Amino acid sequence: MKYNDTAKQKTTERAAAEWLLRMDRLGEEAVYKEEEFQIWLNESEEHARVLSSFLELWRDMDKVEPYLEREVSSPGVVRPFLGRYRLAMSSAIAASLILMLTFVMSGKRPGHYLADEVTSVGEIREMLLEDGSRIILDTDSAVDIDYSERTRRIELIRGRASFYVAPDPSRPFEVHSGKVTATALGTVYSVRRLPDGERVSVSESKVKISPAVTIGAGTAFISRENMKPQFVSLDLVRENAWERGKIIFENTPLRQVIDEINRYNQGRIFLPEDSIGDMKVNGVFDVSEVGRIVDLLAVSFDLETYRLTDRFIFLYKKN
Repeated sequence: MKYNDTAKQKTTERAAAEWLLRMDRLGEEAVYKEEEFQIWLNESEEHARVLSSFLELWRDMDKVEPYLEREVSSPGVVRPFLGRYRLAMSSAIAASLILMLTFVMSGKRPGHYLADEVTSVGEIREMLLEDGSRIILDTDSAVDIDYSERTRRIELIRGRASFYVAPDPSRPFEVHSGKVTATALGTVYSVRRLPDGERVSVSESKVKISPAVTIGAGTAFISRENMKPQFVSLDLVRENAWERGKIIFENTPLRQVIDEINRYNQGRIFLPEDSIGDMKVNGVFDVSEVGRIVDLLAVSFDLETYRLTDRFIFLYKKN
């Protein structure tokens, strides 16, 4: 999101940051006393746009950090958009919003400016390399490509990518991700950066994991900090569904489903109530239809939805 460097825009950005923080700082009773938030929100379409854009500021927190650090000093008290929902839920939703801001402050995308290829949130893109190899880059991912006379080196900076490797015995095809180097001994494999490690999944032939591990088709190698490496058997249809814009869940807890959907979501979906996170989900979903996925989950589990603009969606139990 691009912002004009004007006094009016800065005022709007500052106010949007303060409204989210006030829900936590003022407490439930104060939040319900007045209607200043609704007045502010309805003053301008720009107010709603800036409020919703905070999720995009995950990648550029320089604009919002000063506002989060300053003392909230405006005298007004708010009665927010949550007035028609039960009082007990307001605390959970407020906590989710504060959690969102914490995530924003820690969610910068390091290295994107150094990458040769980058995808935005929700984008899946295929690219053809000079040797005939192909890369399919998942949502919010970045790779650096370094081809020389002796080697073909790819660095996965962020996210996930699948590699369809063209044979060339004179130039090994290597993918570097964190502490893992995966060298192609065949044709098709994917590498994913995890919050605390890496995952290499092989679809065809074999891949050598440095320094001395080789895995074959239908196997994933998972490396995590301070843990022994794991080897997992794969359902390749499910594993590779993302390349076609699909995600497949089989008895997957709802909280994990939401985490995966959020990777493709320009906004964010929240589960304010921990108890519904254990519900099991089965199905095939199109990652380009996040709104429809939310509606299907709500109907399937008899849940309420609340939308703050088109960016913030909350799922919780009905009264």
